[in-house]
Amino acid sequence: MINNLFFYVILLLTSFQNVSLKEFHEHLAKRLQINIGPSPEMNGNEDCYNYTELLKVEINHKSKVTDLKLSDSAPDWLVKDLQRQKDKKQLYVNKLDSIALADGIKNCVLLFPLFLESDDFPCGEGKKKRGYSENYFKFNGKYLQGNIRFGEQIKLIFTTRFVSK
Repeated sequence: MINNLFFYVILLLTSFQNVSLKEFHEHLAKRLQINIGPSPEMNGNEDCYNYTELLKVEINHKSKVTDLKLSDSAPDWLVKDLQRQKDKKQLYVNKLDSIALADGIKNCVLLFPLFLESDDFPCGEGKKKRGYSENYFKFNGKYLQGNIRFGEQIKLIFTTRFVSK
């Protein structure tokens, strides 16, 4: 009996670990790259910047995306930009739902490190180094709990020659 129980626990753990986030990550990264705007610094004299945030994607028991949110360390302009994308349905959440369902992703929180940088980063200034704020792992002032899985980083690079329309 114990051997059978051990076998099922191992089988459950290995099947859970084999679930790939690759297609989910690729779709999410592509939609963000298409829709996210460059940093406000690009419209001024500053041409070197970087932002490092966490993007949280909540998936319910039916493999439906119930929320997309940035960590508390995210700047206001980025939070507003993500909300604009959600409001205008530019992230194609239905496609994310179908990927999650096909890959067996459910009852979890997916975290994707999100990097937004100018193409000439780093620029040599000490304040421009990539780092993590104390709120990097917090959402609404709290640390996450439960079934959390980390996905691959999403890196968006904007050229310093960007001209705002």
